[in-house]
Amino acid sequence: MKRRIAMHGRTTETRRPVAMGLAAAVWIGSAALANDVIHLKQPGSEAVIPVPATIDDFTGKFIRFRVGTNVRQELTSNVVQTDHAFSEGFKRGQNLFRTGDYAAAEEEWKQDVLREPKAWVRREIRAWLIRAAWRQDHWPDAANQFLEIVAEDPDTFHWPIAPLTWTPALREADRTQARRLLEDSRPVARLLGASFLLKDAHSTTSAERVLKDLMRDVSPQVAGLAKAQLWRTQIGPPISDPELARWRSHIAFLPETLRGGPQFVLAAATLQRSEFDRAAAEFLWVPLVYSQNEPTAARASLEAGVSLLRAGRRDDAVKILKETVDNFTWSDAAREAKSRLMEVAPD
Repeated sequence: MKRRIAMHGRTTETRRPVAMGLAAAVWIGSAALANDVIHLKQPGSEAVIPVPATIDDFTGKFIRFRVGTNVRQELTSNVVQTDHAFSEGFKRGQNLFRTGDYAAAEEEWKQDVLREPKAWVRREIRAWLIRAAWRQDHWPDAANQFLEIVAEDPDTFHWPIAPLTWTPALREADRTQARRLLEDSRPVARLLGASFLLKDAHSTTSAERVLKDLMRDVSPQVAGLAKAQLWRTQIGPPISDPELARWRSHIAFLPETLRGGPQFVLAAATLQRSEFDRAAAEFLWVPLVYSQNEPTAARASLEAGVSLLRAGRRDDAVKILKETVDNFTWSDAAREAKSRLMEVAPD
């Protein structure tokens, strides 16, 4: 069975695209020789055609593939999804991940990375290693895997799962590595380190200085996320309407796949203004639309439920808190949601 890779880097099942009969026929003769299927948007049309091929490379900018003996290249923006036959080791890891055995899944994937000859497939495996690390609260492992990805592909479509922190949580054991990253020469490493140390009493000034410097970075991902990270320093006193308007404008400017963390900070600022109904709505954007950064999505779901409680909307709050428990079982947010439910809906 082939696994499907959607363009934000998550493996998923989606509806089967529409095939254009005449165009599809061009590729049928090569299907027997193909290892993959690439679903390509057609110019000037909403139609999508599946192209049997062998993918040689797949980055945030382009996909290079072979159809028979012909080598082709397309912009990644034209790719809807790809179907690839992953190894048995990868599939074992997927099964273990689904059952909640994240450590065993991680071990399978680490072995698979060593065996996999294609760089683009190794990057996909590393993206799943990031998810496994998140669910075990192993931030250094997630950071190391993401740095491996961007070292090969700076514009990777795995940027949505960059292991930045948008909520005030960092284990003491991780601070040493975070400080090393803060002093690294690589902009992405410095961004990761700064995000984790921004609320650290001993490192806030250094982290702020690094983020302000990174706002001028040539990478739009690094610069855009660094700017939004700095908003976290303003959470506390109520944020003014003009400032929130600037934040909204920046979020709209970012690619949709990078909006989750900044949206969480916007929601937190709305909560600081005691606008509980609106805060709940802002938080819910993260788990419902910008959910790729799972720890942030889990926390946003919890905060939405808590905001609804504070707004006096108990029934709605209970619904969201139950969804937090069901959808993010592995997370601290789910455990906190369960505790809240015992207080407000003990039955």
